Amino acid sequence: MSKRLKNYPELEIIFNKYGADALRFYLMNSSVVKAEPLRFSEKGVEEVIKSVILPLWNSYSFFVTYATIDGWEPKTSEATPWKPVHKLDRWILSELQLLLKKGTEEMDAYELQKAAAPMAQFIEGLTNWYIRRSRRRFWKSENDTDKNEAYTTLYTVLTTLSQIIAPFMPALAESMYQNLTGKESVHLSDWPIVNESQIDQALSEEFKLTQTIVALGHRVRSAHNIKVRQPLQKVQIGLPEKVNQTQLETEVIAEELNVKTVEILKDASEVAEIQITPNARVLGPKYGKEVQAIIQMSKAGDAYLLEDGRASIGVYKLEKEEFEMGFKGKEGYDVASGEGIVVALDTQLTEELKKEGIARELVRLIQDLRKEANYKVDDRIQVGIWGENFFKENETQKLGIVRKSLQKFEQYIKNETLAYSLVEGRPHLHDKDKAIEIEGEKVHIYVKKT
Repeated sequence: MSKRLKNYPELEIIFNKYGADALRFYLMNSSVVKAEPLRFSEKGVEEVIKSVILPLWNSYSFFVTYATIDGWEPKTSEATPWKPVHKLDRWILSELQLLLKKGTEEMDAYELQKAAAPMAQFIEGLTNWYIRRSRRRFWKSENDTDKNEAYTTLYTVLTTLSQIIAPFMPALAESMYQNLTGKESVHLSDWPIVNESQIDQALSEEFKLTQTIVALGHRVRSAHNIKVRQPLQKVQIGLPEKVNQTQLETEVIAEELNVKTVEILKDASEVAEIQITPNARVLGPKYGKEVQAIIQMSKAGDAYLLEDGRASIGVYKLEKEEFEMGFKGKEGYDVASGEGIVVALDTQLTEELKKEGIARELVRLIQDLRKEANYKVDDRIQVGIWGENFFKENETQKLGIVRKSLQKFEQYIKNETLAYSLVEGRPHLHDKDKAIEIEGEKVHIYVKKT
C-alpha cells in the first residue's frame, strides 16, 4: 500500500463506514499478524460486518428482545457452568468451551490469526444452528424449565463470548457485556477458565455429521431451484462404513431439509455410483504423457475402487493421494456428496406438497409485512388474503391452488404469524399490504394490528 499512489481507502472512511472493530478483526484474522504480506481489501472488512459482527449482534438482540418480553433475569450475576438437559444447549456449551480452549492456547502462543478464525466459525454455528433451531423454545408462552434453560444457555454463551472476542472486537464486546451483566467493563474482567466437563467431542461429531448431511441436501435443492420452504417427500442418505448410524438425528434432518421421510441406505450404490477422478498434478511427474490416457479411461468408466483403498483405472493402480473419489447420481436420482456421504432428494412435487409450500411462503410474506409495519414480536394481527380463482363462478371452474392451500393450512398460518383472524378478502382498514404472484396466481396480502 502506497500513500503516494493512494491505492488504498482512507482510514477515516473505513472507520466511518464499517467501524473500528470490523477493521481490527479483519487485520487480526489475516496474515499481517504473522508479519507476512497482505493485499488489503475493503471487501474483506465488509465481509467481517456481514459474516461476524451483524450475525453476533442479531443473536444478542434476539436474546435481549425475548428476555425483556418474558422478564427473564439470570439467577446469579455470573454465567455459572451447568449441565442442561436439551441436546442443543449441551452442544453449544461444548462448542463454547472448545472455542475458549483453542483461543487460550493460540493467544498464549501469540498466534492471533489461529485464535480469530474459530470465532467466526462459532458465531456462524450460534446464529445459523443453535438460535434458529431454538426459536420455538423462546417463542412459547409457558415459562417452563426448558425455556429457562434456553435463556440461561444463551446468556452464558453471550457473556462468555463477549470476553473471548474482547481483544479482537473491543467495542462490540464492551456493549454486550455491560448490558448483559451490568458490570463496569469486559476489559476489567478475568479471562474465562475452560470448563472441561462441558466439552463433549462425541456430541460435536454428531452435530457435524448432521450439518454436513443438511448442507449436501441444500446443495441439491439449490441445483434445482427449490426453496427450502417447499416440502419434499423423501431424502435418502448413504454413509461411510465408519459412521455410526445411531448418531444421526433423523428428525432434525427432516426438519432442516423440509422432507416427510428420511431413509438411511444400506448401500449408497442404490442411488449413486462411485466417480474416480485422477489428480493430474500429482500423477504428472510419475506418468508424464500417460496422464491424459488415465483421465480418458476414468471418464469412460474404466475405473473402480480396490479393497485396499487404491483405485484401478485401466491397467494403472493409483494410490489414495493420486485420485479423488466422489459420487454421481444414477438416472432418476438427484444427489450431492462429500466426505464419503451421499444425499439423494426426491425433487418431484405433488399438489399436496405444493399447497404446503404455498402456506409456508404466505407465512414468510406476512412476517415480512409485520416487520415493515414495525409490529412488536408479540403483537396480534388480522390478516387478509385475496387472490385470483378464490371462488368458482360456475361448476366447471376450478379453485386456485392458493385458495386450496388456505383451506388446508389456515390454522398453521394463523399460529405462525400471531394472527387472531385470517379473512379471504381485504380488511376495511389495513397497515401494510403487498401484491405478489404465487404459482401463476396474483395474490394480495393485507395486515392490520388489533
